[in-house]
Amino acid sequence: MPFDVEEPEVDLAALSDTSRRLVSTAVIAIGLVGLTVIWSAVLSAFGILDTVTLWHPRVTVDGVDKVRPVTLADLGLALIYAIATVVLAKHLPAVLEIILLKRSGMSTGGRYTVTTLTNYAVITIGS
Repeated sequence: MPFDVEEPEVDLAALSDTSRRLVSTAVIAIGLVGLTVIWSAVLSAFGILDTVTLWHPRVTVDGVDKVRPVTLADLGLALIYAIATVVLAKHLPAVLEIILLKRSGMSTGGRYTVTTLTNYAVITIGS
């Protein structure tokens, strides 16, 4: 005996607002990349951040204890990775929803599964 399952309609207005925010985030990211390319000669001055040591943790590499300094540059890169992970985790599900909504005949549950697993993958890779 087959069951009739009602699938909720997708709120296109909310998706439109989300896609507008995503486009503005993409424009900001492209602008930052452009600034990086333009100012690449000056950005090498940030190499001085490698000389500022914050602490010296002990790490084991191939069974040998070593002291590896954690620098201000390491901290800055970690901050950039964290911001990129948060932005992707926030906006990628909406993009996938728009893409899967328009391009496939996938059910609501299937779209939810794909977007949730992709979000988990982004957070796992980013952390």
